[in-house]
Amino acid sequence: MANAFLRDSMGAGEKSTSLENIKEFIYKDLATFRTVSVKLATGCEDYDWDIPGNGKKFHEAGFDSYLTGWVFLQLR
Repeated sequence: MANAFLRDSMGAGEKSTSLENIKEFIYKDLATFRTVSVKLATGCEDYDWDIPGNGKKFHEAGFDSYLTGWVFLQLR
């Protein structure tokens, strides 16, 4: 889904469909199109990438699951 939607939108250097690259592209380049705001549960604030020092938890099962859901919601 991400590949089909983003391959024409992403620049030449951004064509990777890794979760990290897709998140960064949606978060930065498509910020005006993001329509879903996700609130994290108490105790999960360390997944909030708006807080400096957070958000680099790739390959942690809980974070990857959260990020997959976030990307899906933004692309829906």
